[in-house]
Amino acid sequence: MKIKEALFLSFIILMSSLFVLSNNNSVMGEELSLTKIGQFDECYFAYDVQVENDIAYIADAGNGFWILNVSNSANPTVLSHKLLTGVEHCVYVENDIAFVTDYNNGLIIFNVSNPSNPQQIGSFVNGNAISVVDKENDIACIGDPHLSILNISDIALPTEIYRDDDLPTIDLIIKDDILFCLELFQGLIILNISDPAAPVEINSWLTSSIMYRDIEIHNEIIFMASNIGLKALDISDLTNLLELGVDSGGDPVRSIDISDNLLYMSESDENLVIHNITDINVFAEVGQYSESGLVMNSVFVANEVIYTTAEYDGLIIIGSSSGGNTNGAPSAPLIFGLIVLTSICILKYPRKRSKY
Repeated sequence: MKIKEALFLSFIILMSSLFVLSNNNSVMGEELSLTKIGQFDECYFAYDVQVENDIAYIADAGNGFWILNVSNSANPTVLSHKLLTGVEHCVYVENDIAFVTDYNNGLIIFNVSNPSNPQQIGSFVNGNAISVVDKENDIACIGDPHLSILNISDIALPTEIYRDDDLPTIDLIIKDDILFCLELFQGLIILNISDPAAPVEINSWLTSSIMYRDIEIHNEIIFMASNIGLKALDISDLTNLLELGVDSGGDPVRSIDISDNLLYMSESDENLVIHNITDINVFAEVGQYSESGLVMNSVFVANEVIYTTAEYDGLIIIGSSSGGNTNGAPSAPLIFGLIVLTSICILKYPRKRSKY
């Protein structure tokens, strides 16, 4: 083998290996360093949060509805605060309309086009826990104390078009014409709501002795937060649900959110744990944040900033930065081995002197 051939071969092997490592890195992800960068602690019992365009909307159980400017993460400022005289549980914001659920007052609807002066424009008094909205089809769903589907084509006067008194739901997700209902003590019930006034059950995944809190969908996988850790189902075929073997450690998970192939979840011990879910079979932990005495409820991610409600500690704002690759170690031995290979080729096949 000539020197040029040996060097060329080593170069090809090196580039191919680096390409494989690079692709593998995209699966495993980088280790993230998490730091608290801001806090708003005026809430009584912060429960749920959503952030849109640097505006944070907080359902504060027992202390109403907060709207904050979080463009400066280190210094959140109050834009407005509405006392609702109930126990605010959930907030959902879309197209300048905020849906706030309240255990005493039901669903309250605000126009928040001017976040400094939100205006109540509608309400529905018979539901009080979870709301999820499908504006395209003009429906909203409420899950506790029973499943209700509302027609919100007239936003000022929502009307109930379906009700199931036997299906109390702790969280809901609408995807296309499918409603995924997470029942607090039973598991997942899947309904076809192409006709929202007459849902049809497609399938269910029921368990016992497990308490559920939250669900998210990502790439045909549904993730469920429970008191025994994270559960995941392959829902690519709704008639044949497959449980996936994700291992989150078994600690209770209170809330989850997903952004850019990263799954963020609040746990009882670490407070916040992040997993890379690019490859669900790897399910690599890439970061965590802990703070003594902190009890996180809801987690919401916007523009790579993490917003969490933390019961009596209000809104916690956490920033993340890359802190190194979780599987970069093999690259050094690989490069060293290629250098040795190249050296052997050169020594074994020395360059011949020219006769001329």
